Amino acid sequence: MTKTRALSSLAHLDGARTYWQTLMSVVCYLVVLLTAVSIHGEKCVLHKHLTDVEQWETQVSFVGRMKASFVRFHGEFMNETTYGPLGEDEIQRECVASYADNKYIYKWQEKSATLYRCYQLMPISRNVVVMKVSDSMSDFKTASNLCSSDEVALKYVDWPLISTKQFPEGRWNDCGIEGGFDFYVRLNGMEYCQQPDNSMRPRLEVGCSKEPEMNFDFRNNFNCRGFLDMTLQQKLTCLGSWQRGPYKFSVVTDDAALWPKLWLLRFPSNIPATASFEMLVLPDIMMDMSTAPVSVEMSYVHTLVMKRTNFATVCEDEATAITCGHLCSDEFESDGVPLDDIHCQRSCNKCPHDQGLCLFPLETNGEWLEYDDTGTRRVALTTSMMYVDGLPPTKCLNLTGTLKNKQPLVSFYKNGCKPDYRCVYLHARGPNVVQYAVSEVLQWPYKNHLTSADICEAEHFTFPSSPYSIPDPRILIRTVGKQPVDCKIRGTFRFSGKRYKSVNKAGCSGVIKSCDFKDVFQIEYGKNCNEISQSYQCIASFDDGPSRILITEGEDRLGRLNQCWVMHRFKDDIHTTVYQVPLSSCHVPHLSVDRRQENGDYVMIYNVSAAELELQDERSCGDHIQMTTRFIAKTKTQATSQKQMELITQHIPPQTPTTEKPYNISDVLVLKASSGAGHTKASISCLIILLMKMIMMMINRV
Repeated sequence: MTKTRALSSLAHLDGARTYWQTLMSVVCYLVVLLTAVSIHGEKCVLHKHLTDVEQWETQVSFVGRMKASFVRFHGEFMNETTYGPLGEDEIQRECVASYADNKYIYKWQEKSATLYRCYQLMPISRNVVVMKVSDSMSDFKTASNLCSSDEVALKYVDWPLISTKQFPEGRWNDCGIEGGFDFYVRLNGMEYCQQPDNSMRPRLEVGCSKEPEMNFDFRNNFNCRGFLDMTLQQKLTCLGSWQRGPYKFSVVTDDAALWPKLWLLRFPSNIPATASFEMLVLPDIMMDMSTAPVSVEMSYVHTLVMKRTNFATVCEDEATAITCGHLCSDEFESDGVPLDDIHCQRSCNKCPHDQGLCLFPLETNGEWLEYDDTGTRRVALTTSMMYVDGLPPTKCLNLTGTLKNKQPLVSFYKNGCKPDYRCVYLHARGPNVVQYAVSEVLQWPYKNHLTSADICEAEHFTFPSSPYSIPDPRILIRTVGKQPVDCKIRGTFRFSGKRYKSVNKAGCSGVIKSCDFKDVFQIEYGKNCNEISQSYQCIASFDDGPSRILITEGEDRLGRLNQCWVMHRFKDDIHTTVYQVPLSSCHVPHLSVDRRQENGDYVMIYNVSAAELELQDERSCGDHIQMTTRFIAKTKTQATSQKQMELITQHIPPQTPTTEKPYNISDVLVLKASSGAGHTKASISCLIILLMKMIMMMINRV
């Protein structure tokens, strides 16, 4: 017995030894693989931002771009073409290896010799790329060791790569600076518009009213510009910003259609709260990446002496005291430019008749969800304050005049931005739902003796929708404490019909029922519909002009919890049409479109008899009224596959710009996941997982 156990133990040990030998083989393989990766690099896969742009521009100079240089990335090649007085010069370099932190080795031929260089290509945004390079060398291994090391410093290239391409989703790049600043210009020892008695200092505003642009306002005074090649009211778009040492840099453009102008701005990375600071404006997009100050000897480098200016109320003087002393009597001219007393509202007693804070209707107080084309955002209303995700807090402003369901709002900022006005439309539609719209932004000072009607004019609700302004009423749904309400429809209604472009020639039939409970109705589909029957509970039912709107709860087949139903009677039709629409489109103005268009925004259309739809007689619930009306369901596409024939209830959203956080040079590690290194590391991860499984197997065997 003892001998048998001993033999068994030896056999067990032999098996374990075999597993450990296998384990060591795998470990050796991993070590060799990792060594190969670190020494020889990986297949070149460039960051997506580099290849999204067909052609990058560099060596951008204020001298009319007499020397133009362009860089193109295609596949594993980088082509640099320079056009100058002596003609065209082109160099093609081939990427032969890639490393972490967006580093690549490129090789090229020069005078029959093969040269190598390590490039670090750092996308600051989709429109700006900063480069660092090594010296050229003839040995690949030396270049590889240099490129794979984190300790060897590469040299910055003076000229970044620039693209003014506009992407479909828009360009919302960080400018590196935010707020409002008064400034004057210093150039070659001359100072412009800096006198203390000057009526209005030029002003820079960035990101105010949540607009991404940068706006220079020279107060209609040409003398204040120095030799800056800008308009008096210059709006600029930020292409990208980054930090180097104590400074930040930002590339901006005027987005001109034919030949967009470009400027480089340099300013302190830490903007003082109250003290003055200097911003350099260079028409050459040539970065001196050292921390030494850029020479102000150059005649085209403008120094803007800036200071943040805050406005705590809407009753302030924007002009200087000396100017306001003259201005309150009549119009006043400064440097030949007429000024209105709107900039001296306090001194001239032209402030709005502010009577403190107004009160929102009590039934609108609480926490709500706003539904738009991209999802939801939170809205909170207190007695006098409104808080919306992505917007500054706003106060309900009690001005002269009252308007039904509309309240003027004001926002104040601590970063130097001027106060701004909005108008909010709030209409409670029962205990659970509020219709809600927000006007365009009006910047202070807007008008002397401002009233509620000035802010809430109808024309301020007639502009395209944006994340910050909502011209058409949207639905707010209470987040907690919802109560069921009467749907205000009673009866049993049969429907039949078919979808547009449907392969089901027989059509679809079913029943709409609202009998068992006043706050619930059902849609029961026939077997020929390939649809799922569903019950919906009403949380709001109200009339809006010639239409009735129902807001319901009940998860549909796409997982959407809330739905909107609009019942509308057209003048030229004997039927009442019932639309099931996304909550973001739940308002009557959308119904002015031809409902029979195949590419319309509405998903389901029920055409039923107006008389029977509005029937309140409960006896109809037992009669099962037969109807000869139509049921039409639209799809977003004209494809005929079963998946695409589902009731797609998402409204096609407009292209909404999205904010993209720019990359700091110190943060470029986040970009390496898109390079070729990511694929190899994923494979290594799989091998490590396999290794762990083998270890567990051996432990279990032992």
